[in-house]
Amino acid sequence: MEQINNRRSTNLICVLLCAATVATFWPVFSCKFVIVDDPDYVTRNVHVAGGLTWQNMAAAFRVGYASNWHPLTWISHMLDVQLFGMRPGWHHLTSLLFHAANTVLLFLLLKQMTGALWRSALVAALFALHPLHVESVAWVSERKDVLSACFGLLALLFYARYAQKVANGESPHPASASGSRPSFPSPSVKSVPSVARPSGFNPQSAFRNPKWKIPCLSEADVRLQSVATHSTLDYGLALFFFACGLMSKPMLVTWPFVMLLLDYWPLRRFQLSASVPSVKSVPSVAKFLFPRLPSVAGTSAFSSCLPQCRLSFLLLEKVPFILLSAVSCVLTLLAQYRGGAVAHLAKVGLDQRLANSIESLAWYLWKMVWPGALASYYPIGPEPLDERVAVAGAFLVALSVVAVLFWHRRPYLMMGLLWYIGTLVPVIGIVQVGMQSRADRYTYIPLIGIFIAVVWGINEAVCGARSKTNSAPIAHLRCRRLALGIGMIVVLVAFVALTRRQIGYWKNSETLCRRALAVASPNEFMNVNLGGELVNQRRYPEALEQFAEALRINPGDSEARIGWGYVLASQGKTDEAIAAYREGLGQEGRHWPNARFLLAGALAQKGRLAEAIAEYRTALREQPDQPQALNDLAWFLATAFEPRLRNGAEAVELAERACKLTRFRQTLFVGTLAAAYAGAGRFEDAVRTAEKAIELAKAQGQEKLAEKNWQLLELYRVGKAFHEPQ
Repeated sequence: MEQINNRRSTNLICVLLCAATVATFWPVFSCKFVIVDDPDYVTRNVHVAGGLTWQNMAAAFRVGYASNWHPLTWISHMLDVQLFGMRPGWHHLTSLLFHAANTVLLFLLLKQMTGALWRSALVAALFALHPLHVESVAWVSERKDVLSACFGLLALLFYARYAQKVANGESPHPASASGSRPSFPSPSVKSVPSVARPSGFNPQSAFRNPKWKIPCLSEADVRLQSVATHSTLDYGLALFFFACGLMSKPMLVTWPFVMLLLDYWPLRRFQLSASVPSVKSVPSVAKFLFPRLPSVAGTSAFSSCLPQCRLSFLLLEKVPFILLSAVSCVLTLLAQYRGGAVAHLAKVGLDQRLANSIESLAWYLWKMVWPGALASYYPIGPEPLDERVAVAGAFLVALSVVAVLFWHRRPYLMMGLLWYIGTLVPVIGIVQVGMQSRADRYTYIPLIGIFIAVVWGINEAVCGARSKTNSAPIAHLRCRRLALGIGMIVVLVAFVALTRRQIGYWKNSETLCRRALAVASPNEFMNVNLGGELVNQRRYPEALEQFAEALRINPGDSEARIGWGYVLASQGKTDEAIAAYREGLGQEGRHWPNARFLLAGALAQKGRLAEAIAEYRTALREQPDQPQALNDLAWFLATAFEPRLRNGAEAVELAERACKLTRFRQTLFVGTLAAAYAGAGRFEDAVRTAEKAIELAKAQGQEKLAEKNWQLLELYRVGKAFHEPQ
């Protein structure tokens, strides 16, 4: 009956956590795509926009696009587009459902490892409702956060099952209804590996027939073999989900360290004591590696060396996880260096990085307690050291001292602090990616450790008094628990209110950028993004103001200079725009494929086709899957007035690629392919393709394009290619 009630309580808490999470974050359904990263990740990403196809899935595993390698994240975006198109609310809803699932998984993980129902629920509630986690849920581009956390928590869940089975020597079969352990029958043929069965092997008499010389196994050995066999599946699933997590976001590279922390507490597999553990606590990996060790009095020969070797066994279990982490690190660094996302030491010095790392560790903890004035981008400051770093360092040292002093009596303090610091290491800024000093999204996983330490610590403070003195009245203890419960409810309600307010800033690009400028200025990055959003709204004078402010803060800002050039081009000032593009491209030694596309278009508009074609080719070498650039270059190579600039075969190759990337749904691209066929002398293909372009234009209501393709079709039918007039 107790087990049934416990199961019902667990199910009810799961439902309540899910409902509270969805209700709190539901406003994300009305949020739009934002200008920061969403175009690269979804709206203008040709592979994602093409939906879930084998070609796009293969492209997801390429290294380097958008300075990242996270193929499963790309595939999740593709699936969203396949199911919902480009309706942003549904993309946000997918991220929200992952966040709700992560909340439940965290609760189940903690309950499985600790058996503490309400403490586990409170940690999960803090994780679910905290305002710092809005960025991970409300930003479509941060799907990688919630997706990797989902796989990471699944990996820990199966790892905990594996560890508990091995450490406790429990049978994989459920206990009887009375709660007692099942009896272990005499070993059967199933417990003997098939490779060990000689010919003539009789499963009924093998264990009694001395001619086979098979020793009689003790009950402990039989139990260990059974546990080892069944725990291997849990270990394999943990490894599988860990690999999936790394392919969603490489922030999980420190997960083997987290597993070792869980071995310390709450699994308590790692004990700094001289006691000799029994055979049932020997990890199954070690048993597989040394199957021939003799048994003495029902215990393994490992017993004599376990106090010195136990840590080695635990590390041995983590070797496959560590290898996967190493591979992920290499691929991620390669992708970020190819994308130019890693800041050079000359731009952000080592002393500045270390100072920012120390300050950020304390800043996240402060924002956990007082989550106000949050922004989507915090620029890194120019000063490497100041009094804030000293205060932050002193605070972190004090926390570390407390954790060390209580490492034995309250191990959750040490575990929580090390979880927090260890999982922040990949994003703390030692390897500086981008120019942000910190980010709310970086706390999605690390704060779990602090939540655990806080909740368990408060529970110890409230409930530990009665264990020290039995004279404390039960009524007083109940009053303290009631006060604690009311206090936690107040905190959660406050977090809900702050979270919903923070979601409002993610409503669209303009509200997001203006909020960041209000709480984290000066902020040239957000000036540039706000300028880009104002350009999209054709509010050019306001956009120029934002680009000018960004250039005032940093005259060498390439993106601001390129944005300035785009506004000039939109106003018909093509020569000035070309100069701005060239200046922006010449700064910082960065690769800007989109800027080169803009420059090539401006040069073509001025009739400087040779220069335009050169810029298109350079840009396509840096970003080969840009359909518009492929189409434009193909058109110029097929229709250029000067014969020396034409290349029909190359034009066909480029135009076919552009059409395949857009699944032959763009009338303009199909028309360019017809012109390329004609330029290459393939007039039958040109006629057939031009007819297809006309049908497509009519279906999409593009009358002018249909008329233009009719005129070109007449040329193709008489064996003539179209060439632009001089």
